Amino acid sequence: MLMSHKAKGLVLLLALTVLITGSGFSMAWTSVITNGVPWDLYNDSRAVNNEIEIWNYFTNNGFTPEATAGIMGNMAAESFMNPGQIGLNMSMTNPYTSRGLIMWTTQANIDHLYSYTGINSWMDGSLQCSYIASNPNDWVFYPDSTSIAQGFPYTWAQFKQLNNVYTASDAFYWEAERPGDGSQGKRQGFAVYFFKTFTGADPPTPPPVPPQPPAPTPTPSNFLWLLGGRDVMRRIWFKK
Repeated sequence: MLMSHKAKGLVLLLALTVLITGSGFSMAWTSVITNGVPWDLYNDSRAVNNEIEIWNYFTNNGFTPEATAGIMGNMAAESFMNPGQIGLNMSMTNPYTSRGLIMWTTQANIDHLYSYTGINSWMDGSLQCSYIASNPNDWVFYPDSTSIAQGFPYTWAQFKQLNNVYTASDAFYWEAERPGDGSQGKRQGFAVYFFKTFTGADPPTPPPVPPQPPAPTPTPSNFLWLLGGRDVMRRIWFKK
């Protein structure tokens, strides 16, 4: 008995659905492999669904809402919350161009991503979140000399329990992303947005930067004082 074209199409659709579901992909995740801007971060339902997945994953796995928002603020700046994101305008065919939710970079870094998620399923958002949360061998997040000098010496266990959105955003910027592009403020803005969206509360405002003390008044060196004393002695002498 021959199948109609419609029946064949339905069978193919069901087979693809089973294949995608069985591959470990969450049906709520959307992953678009692109080196451009994939969507409107705030209004596109695909982005919003990914944001819900990310928030639920981290808050259900021992991260405070503040730490989760800090991670998400950085993800928004790096990948638009798109697990299939490739660096803007980078090669689509080179397997070692920057990619993923937090823009893994360099061949060694992406090799770690592939070894954890599988080279053919690296764009799976749930696997990427699991990779980030497990922080294997401190590969994703760790304090180094630069982050410590910036005031962010947190271990991964300490980061997970941070209760300040601004601190969490900056800590992930310095200890995981390390772009050095001065975009902390932008990432903080994203982090605050996600915190307010998912908790319904405003995070406490960051403490003001303490005023810098005035520079001390320079004191003349002993050498200059001696010169001044010699001039005084000269004036006294010539008055005689």
